[in-house]
Amino acid sequence: MTHDHAFCERGLPPQGRTLIAQYRTHLTHHDEALTEIFHASLGQHPSAGPVLQQLSPEQVVALVQQQVEHAGALLAHRLDPGWPAQSRRFGARLHSLGVDPTWMARLSCLHQEAWEERIAARVPHAEREPLRGALRHLLMEDVIAQMEGYGQALRQVDHDRSSLYTALIRSLSLGLHQRSGMEGFIDAMCGEILVHNIALKWSSYAVMDGDSEPLQLRCSYGLPPLPLVFPAGSDPCWQEFREEPVIIYSLHDDAVPKWLIPLRGSLAELAIFPLTSGLQCAFWMLGSEESGYFQRVGTEHFLLIPRMAQIVSSLQQQALRDPLTSLPNRAYLAPRMEEAIARSQRQERLFAVGVFDLDGFKPVNDTYGHSVGDLLLQELAWRLQNSLRTSDAVVRLGGDEFVFICEDLGSWADLEMVLERIQRAAEKPFFLAGHEIHVGASLGLTIYPFDDSPARGLLHHADLALYAAKATKMTREHFYVLYDRSKNEGGISSPGIAKRQQYHSLLDNHIVVHYQPILNTDTGMVQEVEALARLRDRERLLPPEEFLPYLSQADRNILSLKVIERSLSQIKTWDVLGFSLSVAVNIDAAGLLEENLAEILQRLLADAQIPASRLTLEIMEGKELLDGENAQAHLLALKRLGVRLALNDLGTAYEGLGRLKDFPFDAVKLDKSFGMNLEKRPRDVHFLLSVIDLAQSWGVDLIVEGAHSPAILSALSAAGVHHVQGYAVAEPVPGQQIPQVLRSGVNTGKQDNEVLAVYVSYLMAMRSIRNLLVQNIYHLPAEVLRSILRPLSKIGPVTRRILRLQIHLRRLMKVIVAGTISPTDGLHEFDGIARALTEEIERAILYGDHDKSPQTGPVQPTAAPVPAGRINLHREQAAYAHQ
Repeated sequence: MTHDHAFCERGLPPQGRTLIAQYRTHLTHHDEALTEIFHASLGQHPSAGPVLQQLSPEQVVALVQQQVEHAGALLAHRLDPGWPAQSRRFGARLHSLGVDPTWMARLSCLHQEAWEERIAARVPHAEREPLRGALRHLLMEDVIAQMEGYGQALRQVDHDRSSLYTALIRSLSLGLHQRSGMEGFIDAMCGEILVHNIALKWSSYAVMDGDSEPLQLRCSYGLPPLPLVFPAGSDPCWQEFREEPVIIYSLHDDAVPKWLIPLRGSLAELAIFPLTSGLQCAFWMLGSEESGYFQRVGTEHFLLIPRMAQIVSSLQQQALRDPLTSLPNRAYLAPRMEEAIARSQRQERLFAVGVFDLDGFKPVNDTYGHSVGDLLLQELAWRLQNSLRTSDAVVRLGGDEFVFICEDLGSWADLEMVLERIQRAAEKPFFLAGHEIHVGASLGLTIYPFDDSPARGLLHHADLALYAAKATKMTREHFYVLYDRSKNEGGISSPGIAKRQQYHSLLDNHIVVHYQPILNTDTGMVQEVEALARLRDRERLLPPEEFLPYLSQADRNILSLKVIERSLSQIKTWDVLGFSLSVAVNIDAAGLLEENLAEILQRLLADAQIPASRLTLEIMEGKELLDGENAQAHLLALKRLGVRLALNDLGTAYEGLGRLKDFPFDAVKLDKSFGMNLEKRPRDVHFLLSVIDLAQSWGVDLIVEGAHSPAILSALSAAGVHHVQGYAVAEPVPGQQIPQVLRSGVNTGKQDNEVLAVYVSYLMAMRSIRNLLVQNIYHLPAEVLRSILRPLSKIGPVTRRILRLQIHLRRLMKVIVAGTISPTDGLHEFDGIARALTEEIERAILYGDHDKSPQTGPVQPTAAPVPAGRINLHREQAAYAHQ
């Protein structure tokens, strides 16, 4: 029995219904007078009065009229089966307005008083008391229904607010572990807030770099990509956003900005919350399918998110500040330079990077003490900040060394004005602790995009120019030197010279080689290992990224040959122990082009009596390889020896990808930064599948590094990657430990219940289906269709949206196979469902809690509390499994 049926059973007895029907016309005859009474009561009520002040006169009249009409309808319907739902809606409406429940009871008294006058005037004495009793019963049942609606609305609001705070806590937690700052917090919040708030359908974050630029969407969740053309900052609507803490648009309103019109049909209203993000103007946009949602829940609760974002940003900024000068520190530099490069490309403007330090700062510390030196640096930092434009930045690296980033330059003249102010700021006398102190300055510069290096390269080149400025201090014309590639190629800064000498001395007797197994996922065996060089410096083992940048090309060649020689000797040792392994050794492209490399390798192989096929040279992709006139000849000479060739770190220099297919490689190796980030960026699986296709079209093996977790290893195996390397397989170890590692067994990556692996299988299934649709192969045997769709049954636990999209997809496939939809329409609808389903699964990977057991049947309920939005899904999934 439903609640509404129970309500009707306690309704009016037949006699009461008959009396009300008999006198209904008399009771509702004076509606105009009742309207005036209600209006006066509203104004005097403690909670309703303040509400009236927030409404327009038209809204007040409409509210009062609704209550009068409600009373008339109550007399007409006399608690029939449809009445409770209508009363509950009215109670929910009062809750959304902020009127407390006592006004409902007060209105019942007003009804009773108005009806009493008419009863006394029109109703015979014998029927008055029965009629009064029936009316009291009627009013109390109506108040109960309104109160139920009020309570339901209150519970729903409490749930929505609770879900909002749950999303906030999870987003802060993600930001804590990922140290991603304000933008990472908002990105996480955009995904999290849609998980349990069923009325919310779209959440996005966008930034605007300058008033002349359009809005750039950084993340978007909930809706498939829409043709939104965001206006530039000069558009009049942005002024409104800058002045208000939140703007709410009803998308049904004719006055809505034109750029929001594509959201109609998907959303009922949109809230836009302005944010502050450094030099950028930023906005958080949240869309609901329910009109009045944000007023009902309370915009003050949503405003907590921008305020919390500011706190996160403030904490991040404090972590990025130098404690002495309050300038940004080294940690701030890399992301800011990446942003500057992106803006320069987008705006087609120049930007300069300068490394700056003081001339004569050490004597200040020696003469006056470090406390005065600190005061000088603080004063200098203040001067430098006031010398720069708002688009520029100055960063303290440490000591008296600073970095300048000067953006939005149209010409050299723009930069020259900034340089003059920097020079004056440094050379103007400092009056500190009763002393007049004079220092000079040197600055090394490089300008993007004339110097089109990545961020780290730009900083290195500016440092080289600073070294040249310091070396020519007595003869230079200006206090700065501009980086010149032709003069500085291969150069390093003064501190780097000492490191070069140090690392060169370690090449004689301090090379240590570790080996990392490469798993063959087809056989579950390790047949090859990669040799990884280390340098022992006292008690430390230095990784390659620490010493390689300081080695000359000659030293790098020496290192590679010594690693090859040791690896061939290690192969012989393993052979004696019963382990037949091949070894891959890294060599850079410049080393590959050494004239006598093939002859040296031939001698080393002969001395070790090791077949050349057991040695793989992993060659770093780069311009030296692509631009070398004799590169192919050198590679072919190595191939004639029988050595295997692999292209290392595929993707780091992708501009030459089309040309690399012409080189005689046996294998390509995907950069480890790609593999290790798959869990954070599941969308990269699309790229992975494309690279697999590319390797197959070239006829080469694909090796993927960075399998640092079982989930990534399982996903790579599911994708059909035959050779995988990473910590989840085995860590690099000394050669003598390899037999023990292999005897213990390595992780084979066969845990196909990992959600990331299931996602890979799902994408491959989607590709198979789409290929069949493109080829108009519609009439598939049922078993073939089931095998293609089988990965979908393993996606779990699921949200309602994922499950419904799965059901929709299966139903669509049945329609397609039956031939009742045109090929064009079928493919179009398939693409839409697949895109939405992919987005939902990616969000589940990033933010959902996943049961690691295979989901081949109905999801079994657990004893743990089940989040809202996922209850009873085992029933729906069971229904889906039998579709």
